[in-house]
Amino acid sequence: MIRSRVASFVSHLVKPKPPGRGRNFSRKRVLGESIAHAVYGSGWAARAWGRVPGRTTVDVVRHELALLPPRGEARTPLRVAFASDFHIGPLTAPALLDNAFARLSELRPDVLVLGGDYVYMEATAAMARELEARVAAVPAKTKLAILGNHDLWTHHDRIEDALRRAGATLLINDAAFLPAPFDDVAFVGIDDVWTGHPDIERALAAAAGATLRLGVAHSPEAVPLMVNRG
Repeated sequence: MIRSRVASFVSHLVKPKPPGRGRNFSRKRVLGESIAHAVYGSGWAARAWGRVPGRTTVDVVRHELALLPPRGEARTPLRVAFASDFHIGPLTAPALLDNAFARLSELRPDVLVLGGDYVYMEATAAMARELEARVAAVPAKTKLAILGNHDLWTHHDRIEDALRRAGATLLINDAAFLPAPFDDVAFVGIDDVWTGHPDIERALAAAAGATLRLGVAHSPEAVPLMVNRG
């Protein structure tokens, strides 16, 4: 066991760069993730954390915003559920994710928006299957997703494929209009500011004609790109 852990640590430490397209993956982060993989790779920390009372409880934070533009016909409120940073992997208790997705399903949102960082460390095929199953189970008419820094530092294609199979539309410097009666509303998603290649002009162009545009990004560093842009 110890020998295999040492071998795993060395293999992660000497890899020249992560398999994804993400920028700013420093040697310091390589060292940190190599240590984390060697210490926590078996998932013991997630299992232990899941047994601590109250540590897998998930709360719903509600906001009511008067944003919908007036139209001739009356329409019900638009229900949007946002969740982010699941970090599927050896440090996240499965029970925490079970509870989080149970709450999302109970909300039965019109739109499910996912904010990235779906995995921690390498995105394995098993992680991708878990992500797909969890997202697919949420009964939302529309599912939208962006990527985070941890997604871009690994096999992001596996994550993207899993999200698409689960019914989600990826917004990578892109926009998506909602179906009627909210077809004048568009969600604008940009690539991660720190690790990706954000293109706000391209994303906004895809939302041309919308009377309400809602911006989605993984990190708050994206706010300056969207301020005063409608």
